Amino acid sequence: MNSAAHTTARPASTSVITLVLWSALLAGIGELALRLVARRLVPEPVFINPASVWLGPVSALLLFAPLILLAWAAGRLHARSTAWMVAVFTGSFLAAFDVLMLLPRLHLYALVILAAGVASQV
Repeated sequence: MNSAAHTTARPASTSVITLVLWSALLAGIGELALRLVARRLVPEPVFINPASVWLGPVSALLLFAPLILLAWAAGRLHARSTAWMVAVFTGSFLAAFDVLMLLPRLHLYALVILAAGVASQV
């Protein structure tokens, strides 16, 4: 048996940066996908700027990076073993919340609860 498979390695700070990048990329792609679906299904016109292909992930990166890194740092101060879980939850929550913000008829508290539920499943 491989002993490396049974040890739990703590992720390095490069893993957290990778998490930030993936969270922002998934949020941007999810937002664009939801807008494309809305464009086909909603009778009202939904305008999509061609720059939204790169602007969504970049803006999400600028918003998510400090929050995820802050959550990871706070997790490391509290308990090193939970820092990665806190960072993953925060990244998943922010990505889900960013995409769900496009749904206009959901109350803010419902969006927060739904995003927290999605993040807890990741």
